[in-house]
Amino acid sequence: MNIIQTQTDILRFLEQVNSLHDGYLLSAQFENSGISRGNGLTLDPSKTVLRLCYLVTSIHDAIAEITFEGVREWQIREPQWNEILDSAVSILDDGFVVWTDDESTDPEIRSGCSYVIARTMKWKIL
Repeated sequence: MNIIQTQTDILRFLEQVNSLHDGYLLSAQFENSGISRGNGLTLDPSKTVLRLCYLVTSIHDAIAEITFEGVREWQIREPQWNEILDSAVSILDDGFVVWTDDESTDPEIRSGCSYVIARTMKWKIL
């Protein structure tokens, strides 16, 4: 599995998955390692995992799997046209990775698209 750690990694990801252009969300799976402490569930964000699979028709119906670990914040929107036209990735000053299904990772744009902020982003083409 490939990991995003540098700007070069981001460029390679976007090139290899064609920016998820004409991508269709096949599945989203969220896992957490919550601990019951008697009065509810306590989440440990460092142990959360979000796995997204996209069918990318612009690269011969390839399936791109993206795995986020240590998820700080996420939102998956039902795409209005049911496909992704572009995606963006950036690395924040604190080392967290931001992914969006839009052309920018700008916080003002994130509210209207799917996005994930996580400690780690890994990906592969199935």
